[in-house]
Amino acid sequence: MNYIRVMRLLKRSFGVERVADVDIIVWAIAKREETHAEFFRILAEQLPENLTPGELILCLHDNPLKVAQVYLRKGDYKTSSFWASQAFEIYLKDEYRRLTGYPIRRDPKKGELEDIIDQLSKTPEYDGWRDYLPSLRWRRNKAIHPDDEFTKVDGEALIDGAGKLKQKVEAAKNRKVFRSK
Repeated sequence: MNYIRVMRLLKRSFGVERVADVDIIVWAIAKREETHAEFFRILAEQLPENLTPGELILCLHDNPLKVAQVYLRKGDYKTSSFWASQAFEIYLKDEYRRLTGYPIRRDPKKGELEDIIDQLSKTPEYDGWRDYLPSLRWRRNKAIHPDDEFTKVDGEALIDGAGKLKQKVEAAKNRKVFRSK
């Protein structure tokens, strides 16, 4: 499911019609970019704010929130929401692993993110987030389903929430590094 979601995210971001086209683009990026310079020039015209196809793919894990903000500024709320959803999931899973020290487990009666949120809500660090995290998950679910409408308000709220979660995760990591010295 993660693979399919990423392929749909890239399809939407690259502005191509088929997910199979994403496969071709990723293959071309994996080869030498200068060999496919004309192809990349045409593809880059579809991307906002001078993002290159390679940068877009690198941002999948390195900085999806940055790309979400770029698409939000462009007014493409649905693509923005896909990227913000990617960011939300990454930060949520990082935090789960940090707090529990365990790989992500899954309650068969719940979805993965619902289970992670339930587990995080039981920790003192997330006492004040008990309602906030489920609301972000609801927006994330709304974002990744192609038929659900997603507004600017939804996009801003999801990006803001993912940003707050990112800050919380990074602050906790920095405290842990500081304590160990």
